[in-house]
Amino acid sequence: MQITLHTILGFKDIIGQRQTELELPDAATVQDLLNYVRARWGDQLAARLFEPNSNAVLPYIQILINGRAIHFLQGVETPLHEGAQVLILPPVSGG
Repeated sequence: MQITLHTILGFKDIIGQRQTELELPDAATVQDLLNYVRARWGDQLAARLFEPNSNAVLPYIQILINGRAIHFLQGVETPLHEGAQVLILPPVSGG
C-alpha cells in the first residue's frame, strides 16, 4: 500500500523533503512505518524520534493519521490504509 509521510522542521531536514510517498506492506501498522523510517533514514532520524536504545517513540513526538493523533486511536498498533496521510511532528517552541 502507498501512504504519504509529512514532516516538518528537523525531520524534514533529515528526510530531505516535507512530503514523501512510501510503499508499505498491506496491513501495516504505525509501528511498521516507524521501523521502516528507522531503517531508511538511520540513526540521525532515530535519535530524534525514539527513546535511546528503544523502539518507544519519544513522549513529545506527535504522530497523526489522517489528522487524528495515534494516542486517541490504537497507538503504534493503529493500522494504516491505502492513501493514509501520516504526519510526524517534532516539538515546536517559540515565543
